[in-house]
Amino acid sequence: MPASVSRLGSNHDLWTKGRLAGGVHVRPKPIHSLERLEEIFGLCAQLGVLTRPAYACGAIVCPILSWYHESWDTEPDIKGWKGIPPHTLVMSDFHACTWPPHLSNQTDSIAAHFDAFNDKAAPLAELVAALQAAHPNAPLITCSHFVPHVELNPEKRFLFFPPLAKACGSSFLAKRIAALGPHVHCFGHTHFGWDATLADGIRYVQAPLSYPEERQSRLGSVATGEDFPHGEPPTPLLVYDAPRRAFPPRYDAGWSNFYARYPRRADLCHILAPYVAAQGYEQVAGVGEVGWFGNHEVDPFTGEPMEEPLPAWRLGPSSAVSFERSQRRANPSVYAAMGGEAGRSPSGSPTGSPRLRATGHGAPASPNSVPRSPSSFRPSHEEPDGAGSATARPSPLSRSSSETQPRAYGLA
Repeated sequence: MPASVSRLGSNHDLWTKGRLAGGVHVRPKPIHSLERLEEIFGLCAQLGVLTRPAYACGAIVCPILSWYHESWDTEPDIKGWKGIPPHTLVMSDFHACTWPPHLSNQTDSIAAHFDAFNDKAAPLAELVAALQAAHPNAPLITCSHFVPHVELNPEKRFLFFPPLAKACGSSFLAKRIAALGPHVHCFGHTHFGWDATLADGIRYVQAPLSYPEERQSRLGSVATGEDFPHGEPPTPLLVYDAPRRAFPPRYDAGWSNFYARYPRRADLCHILAPYVAAQGYEQVAGVGEVGWFGNHEVDPFTGEPMEEPLPAWRLGPSSAVSFERSQRRANPSVYAAMGGEAGRSPSGSPTGSPRLRATGHGAPASPNSVPRSPSSFRPSHEEPDGAGSATARPSPLSRSSSETQPRAYGLA
């Protein structure tokens, strides 16, 4: 089952306004995004791409269609800061997707519609139950493009554009996963490497291919494991080992390692991480703060005062960390707003964000405007020749996305 199965429902797939004719995109008349989705499913059927639950390689694989909605974000919004653009201006979906009149971005209706689509031909749970009856010893692996739980996304105060947390996930998706009870759920969308088991006992994995410039500039928070997506040759992430009938050990990934080490404190919504504050947001005197956990916060597990943490990129796979460290050393001016190799912003008042200056504050952002990690600084100019030459590993940017597209489950 190719990776395209888990991409169905991706926001990128639904931007196109034209129509498919014989597999070729033409534009005889505008169509809305749900019509586009139906055409994608039709094309998959012609090509033999499975879009429903199936037994493969010793496991039952179940793709779940979903869409994000604002109410999924249940954590407090940032306070004490001005000038943070709303997600409706930052996310290209709100400008590129077209919906029929009965669906609206202002409600949960789009997410509910996508969730209901899972039961259109036959109830999804019944299809999975039938496969489990036929293969009683096969583990269940579910996959989606979007994020099921807020715990699988960095806190708003750690995102370059905090409101993007409102365009990431679906509570409808979370309920589907809870009802099916998979061993592993693979998700995507945010371009953060992740491997964590939550309180529900389900293991959640994200192994994003991401964009070439993201692999070049913030590999420490993109990579999941030592070889994906940056090995030579790049190795698809192993989700289930059929010959051994076993799941692989937990993979290192920057943000899931961060939260395994530090508590989630979404209540500290008035404190922006230094690299976020440096984006040009206006601090409200006496309310907004710059930092990580505040001056008087204590670790709820140990009772000890919280100290400035290691940034997520330095907690990623060792090979990815080594590559990103070489990039930071080779291009100090590019990473200056990120605090150089350490990944911490320099002291002093924030200067304007190179990214906000480049895109125009409030203008529709580029398609890859997704929540970012501390190391997610996009260079505003071309890298100098030889960037990253301090490492023996070839640059991940040297390969195009098409050359490295893996055949693995749950990749965004």
